[in-house]
Amino acid sequence: MRVVVKDASVIIDLANADILKEWFLLGYETHTSDLILNQLQQDQQWSIVKNYFQNKKFKVHSLSPDKLTMAISRIGSLGRGGIADMSVLLLAEQLNATLLTGDGRLRSKSEKSGLEVRGTLWVLDELVRQSIITRTIAFKKLEIIIAKGARLPESEIQKRKHKWS
Repeated sequence: MRVVVKDASVIIDLANADILKEWFLLGYETHTSDLILNQLQQDQQWSIVKNYFQNKKFKVHSLSPDKLTMAISRIGSLGRGGIADMSVLLLAEQLNATLLTGDGRLRSKSEKSGLEVRGTLWVLDELVRQSIITRTIAFKKLEIIIAKGARLPESEIQKRKHKWS
């Protein structure tokens, strides 16, 4: 089974587009940290995502004191939310997993660590590639995600819109 670690931004994007159920049909073992879970519990999308946590669709990991110390020492330029972001980077390293994030600084730091990093657009691509949703639905879901304030690369958005419209 393929293993991924998700940060809050991708989970929120999928919740906003109402495609978390479809995500789990892709067959990825999905992990996150307890710090991301804590962030999500404070977010308006919690009512959408909580059932996936309660039904153990997400495997939630806590940082050991040593890992917490390591996360704090490696935060660097991650800024606000840095400790939670660093927790998923460390978790992805530990699990040798792909990191799914929408945070540019976390993406850059993770790639420098040698991790495979993907984002929300990749998830939509996978849903289409595996015929879980149609291109038309992917186009509509992308528009919803953008309307809800996701920060995605404009050039990549345009490629998808052209391909899926």
